[in-house]
Amino acid sequence: MNNYFWIIKGIIETEKTHMLNWDNKYVFLISAWANKIDVAKAVEYFYWVKVKWVNTVKIRKKTRPVWRAKIFTKRHAWSKAIVTLKEWNKIDFTALTFKENKSDKK
Repeated sequence: MNNYFWIIKGIIETEKTHMLNWDNKYVFLISAWANKIDVAKAVEYFYWVKVKWVNTVKIRKKTRPVWRAKIFTKRHAWSKAIVTLKEWNKIDFTALTFKENKSDKK
């Protein structure tokens, strides 16, 4: 069993993702090594919903100049997952209760 606490890093909340919520789609920030099966299992584990399918997107790292200088900064590469839930399933982000990570207790 994979450690699901390392797969989903967070929720991406923008205006565009909020409009996707109406179509029963939710966007998550995920680990770079996570695949679609791991993401689906992690969402089902945390939120107690049934996943219909998962689309993943990998964003490459970018370098940008800093204010007319010869200094460049780097944005890190990251991945996101667009998770579509089955009918009548919904995630309420205002009342989240996560399961405890039993590996943290010692």
